Amino acid sequence: MLQPNINITHKYTKYQTVDCSFTCAGQAIRDGKLLSPQALLNQLQLLSEKTLTSYLESLDGFFSFIWCTATNVYLVSDRLRSYPLFYVSTAVDLWISDDIELLVAQLGLNSPDTLSRSEFLQLGYVTGAATTMAGVSQVPAASCVDWNGSAVTIESCFEFLPTPGRQLTKPDLKQELSAIMCSLTQQLMSKAAGRQIVVPLSGGLDSKALLLSLFQAGYTNICCFTFGAADSWELVNARNLCNQLGVTWYPVYYDSLTFSSLRFDAEFEQYSLFVHSGVSVPNIQVFPAVRILSGQGIIQSDALIIPGHTGDFVSGAHRPHTTSLSSTIEDVAMNYLWKTHYQLRRYCPDKLKLQAKLRDQLIQISEQQSGIDAADLAEAWNFRERQSKLIVNSNRYYEFFQLEWWMPFWQRDFVNYWQAVPQQFRLNQILWQEWVNEFSLQLLPGYQAPPKKPKRHKTLERVGAVLDYFTDRNRLLTVVPFHRWLLYRLRLTKHSGNLFGYLAEKTLLLADRHRYHNAHQRECGRDLQEK
Repeated sequence: MLQPNINITHKYTKYQTVDCSFTCAGQAIRDGKLLSPQALLNQLQLLSEKTLTSYLESLDGFFSFIWCTATNVYLVSDRLRSYPLFYVSTAVDLWISDDIELLVAQLGLNSPDTLSRSEFLQLGYVTGAATTMAGVSQVPAASCVDWNGSAVTIESCFEFLPTPGRQLTKPDLKQELSAIMCSLTQQLMSKAAGRQIVVPLSGGLDSKALLLSLFQAGYTNICCFTFGAADSWELVNARNLCNQLGVTWYPVYYDSLTFSSLRFDAEFEQYSLFVHSGVSVPNIQVFPAVRILSGQGIIQSDALIIPGHTGDFVSGAHRPHTTSLSSTIEDVAMNYLWKTHYQLRRYCPDKLKLQAKLRDQLIQISEQQSGIDAADLAEAWNFRERQSKLIVNSNRYYEFFQLEWWMPFWQRDFVNYWQAVPQQFRLNQILWQEWVNEFSLQLLPGYQAPPKKPKRHKTLERVGAVLDYFTDRNRLLTVVPFHRWLLYRLRLTKHSGNLFGYLAEKTLLLADRHRYHNAHQRECGRDLQEK
């Protein structure tokens, strides 16, 4: 059996080891059944190399694992990179850890990956298998990294692309969706086993659907919370819904000090490093709420958090309206993604290199299935990169405070269902909106859908976008020093003044400083030992 150097710190969650050959985090599901690490290993041992990828595609749940065989070492991530793994490979050795800083320190890999850092500052995360540190790789979402003792290959186990051939009517689709939601809710209740289930309730479709499903199933140990300005649209709608259902609900009010104070918060610095791991910028909007509610014991220590993300993505909210007859689908998708997501800095010195990298990634995805268009391609890239490394990575909120999470809307049946829905029903979430509203009426006779967020006049919208430091109701942008934002708006600095751009720069500097400090301490320790 190949013996890589494995050093697991249980940074994000607890790993379990079976027979010295299999190390697993999280929980995999197959055919609706939760698999123990031993059961998962037993099934893997029955496979051949040819059937491994199709088996991995059939797995549900949230997990990562390391499997050592006589001829290969496999590092596997679920569809969303729920529990990150990092590795360093050479012609003769493989080092693996769930903590990138441990690999950097152990192997003395202090050289930055210049292009990946540029991408991180432009995008907010590093795509593919790279990290901000040269020589250290991450296991991408929905991937199997295979080391044969001398070389590494990476194979994708899933792409979010349309499933052709199904042409169901809207009533049939709604009926099928109801059955899937019922099944997911039963799995969720089995997972919770009577524990407190906490729903971060935004007042939107996704978290509302989760709450209503639990209510219909008769689960009573539910706690909801909503954060924001006291008179915000989200708080008003969440309060009304919980009052109608008789569900416990806690508001967490944000003001101008909520985020500006984080600039000098030592715990927030620890959280930023915890989230970053050489790949991702930290999400911040839920951090104050979770810290307050867990600190007060409102969120119980054994609670199961069920964030609603990202039902809106799979149901079509992020599907672009982009077509072109004069360019390839890869070029159309690349231009759309660049203009939409690669915008944290006004000037990107590595624009051509990053666009070439993005285009290569899109070509790899397009080779997986024929007959797709640029919108399909952009969604598939979004699923593989943005959803896993920015959206799902926000679950680090809960792990930082030693809380467990589960995401029903990223489970296999729900995602596969939306892959098969005709695009005319996914566009602008037509089907999902209708289903949630009809489900609400079924459970709450006389229920009226909440009014949509009030839209301002286009002129006011433009002014608000320019003066976002003052117009953001939740005051998220106040984490950015005012002078930094002002210089950015006046185009008097090369540094970013938007939220994620500022956080990306700050996090990168913080990680470098932390790494240098630790290296200096190790050097001083060695000097003392020699003396």
